[in-house]
Amino acid sequence: MSAAAVGLVADAWRDGPLDLIRSADSRPNNGEIFAQSIDLYRRAHAALVAAREDGLEKLRAFVAVASDANLPWAGGSGFALRAVPGSPAEFVQHVDDRVWFTAEMMREQGQPAGLLHRSVSATFKAPTPFGMPGWPDTVASAMERLTLMDRSGAPKALADLAVVEAALLDAPDHLGADALARFSHQALLG
Repeated sequence: MSAAAVGLVADAWRDGPLDLIRSADSRPNNGEIFAQSIDLYRRAHAALVAAREDGLEKLRAFVAVASDANLPWAGGSGFALRAVPGSPAEFVQHVDDRVWFTAEMMREQGQPAGLLHRSVSATFKAPTPFGMPGWPDTVASAMERLTLMDRSGAPKALADLAVVEAALLDAPDHLGADALARFSHQALLG
C-alpha cells in the first residue's frame, strides 16, 4: 500500500505538473516540494486505504487535495497551486486522469492489480523516497553525513539529531520546508 501511494503521487503529481510548478514565478524550493510530496503521499495512502474499505470513489479525496489551487502547501510553505502558470483545469485534469486510471485498473483487474501497478511505477520513478522500503536506509545514510557536517546557520529544526532522525523516519514534512531545503541543498537524502 505504501509503495502504491508513492507511485500514485509520482504518476499524478510529480510527472508533468511538477514541471509547471517549477516554472511558476514564485516557484517553491526543493524543501517545499519535498514537504508537499510527503503530505500528498499520506493523503494518497489514506485514499487508497479508504478505496479498499469503502469503494473506489474514495480516491476522489486525493484528487481534491492534490489539485486544490488554494490549499497552502505542507512544511510551512507559502506556495499554493494558484501561482502555477496556465489553466488550473489542465492541472486538475492531469491529476484526475491518473487517479481515474488507477480506479479503472482496480475495478477491472482487482484492487491488488491496481496497487501493484502503482507500486511498480514507484519502483521505477521514485525508488527511495519516504514511504518506500528503502527509506530507513536513506535516512541512516543522511544522518551519518549530517553528523559530520557543520550545522551552524542551519534551521533550528536540525539542532537535535535524534529528533531529526525520528522526524525523517515518521514525518519529514514536520521538520519544515526550510530544513528539508537544507537536506536537498546538501544532497543528504539522495
